[in-house]
Amino acid sequence: MFLSKVLLSLPLLATAMAYSDNSTLSSRTFGGSSSSNGGSNQQCARVAGSYGWFKYDFGCLCIDDLDEYCSDNGINSNIQSAMDAFISKYGKTSWYPHNAQPTCDGRGGYTCGSLYKKSDGSCSSSACSTNHWSTNGSCCPRGQTYSNGRCCGTTGCKSNGNSCKPIYTCPSGQEFKTTQCCKTYLSEINGKCQCPNGFEDDSINLKCKSKCKENEKLNSKTGKCQTICDENNGFTFQKCKNSGNSICCSKGKIAFNTVCCSEGKEEIEKSGICCNSGVGAKIQNGKCIESTSKPKTPKTKRNFGIPIQLIKKNQIPYGLEENKENKLCPLNYAACPIEGIDNNDNYECINPLEDLQSCGGCTSMGTGKDCSIIPGAKFMGCNIGKCQVYSCKKGWKLNQDGTACLRK
Repeated sequence: MFLSKVLLSLPLLATAMAYSDNSTLSSRTFGGSSSSNGGSNQQCARVAGSYGWFKYDFGCLCIDDLDEYCSDNGINSNIQSAMDAFISKYGKTSWYPHNAQPTCDGRGGYTCGSLYKKSDGSCSSSACSTNHWSTNGSCCPRGQTYSNGRCCGTTGCKSNGNSCKPIYTCPSGQEFKTTQCCKTYLSEINGKCQCPNGFEDDSINLKCKSKCKENEKLNSKTGKCQTICDENNGFTFQKCKNSGNSICCSKGKIAFNTVCCSEGKEEIEKSGICCNSGVGAKIQNGKCIESTSKPKTPKTKRNFGIPIQLIKKNQIPYGLEENKENKLCPLNYAACPIEGIDNNDNYECINPLEDLQSCGGCTSMGTGKDCSIIPGAKFMGCNIGKCQVYSCKKGWKLNQDGTACLRK
């Protein structure tokens, strides 16, 4: 069904069959008769069209060369079928000498490339196969040009390492993924443009947003949202005072920058250490150092200023190397291989700063920790990429820094 829609769009481009006068090919020669034995009749056309939402322009191609052209340039079978149908219906059949490259100018024109044109219209002798032409001193199939050590499509294709890839033009705000154009922030998963598991398309803000509520986090293993805080036992989910983050605090404590502090205490900057409030304390060697003189009480309301992101972007784990520029997952999410599947094409997007099973990085890559398996822990969480225990099971007690449970 989809292919039929593609084919319907191709006739609209029939007027574009003539090859551009701005072509970089050498001087053209108009086709001759079929009386010479040094050539063949070829049906060729300027192949340009659309497939779904993206457009392509592969220049002048002959129908006999399509199989090799599409194979060399990584063009899928659906697009090849559309190209074949277009040339069959709109292509002009003309006689061309061996080693010539047709120009699709509507008059049977061709060029001999690096060779010279003889008085009888044929191209000078060459070691190239009859259906190849000499380009930049090398032999390439018709419709392809030698560049960067290999033959790629003359127009509409580019060399990508050890292979050639087609150039597809997508609408504004979209980019070509694996087989189709998708919004830049979406991924192509199982042939569809969509957000990773656990996220939904926020088309207004142009991003993938979590399906979980503010006090919930996505369990990357089950794909379900689970509550961060055990509110039935006195824990509360609070917004930090100086940042847009939220953390789980036990009863009687207040969320500051990165940790929860007891009443009368405050976190000094983003140190993770709580000191007596209002005494001008500083942190030295991991300890609270109070000022020798009592600070003056400010006369104006305290202004916390503009919230600052807790962790710099370049410090947030990104998982697979391919996700370094957020090409696989949303911003600030890591692309982690799925355990048990030996294939980097299978991955899941996790928040390494908050994910319970992949805290601080990808557990499957050995860069993160599974906070849910801390011995003796009853309620736990991932706080800014570090495991934090909120309460322990019977017979266990919380250690001093709240990261583990110890047997009593």
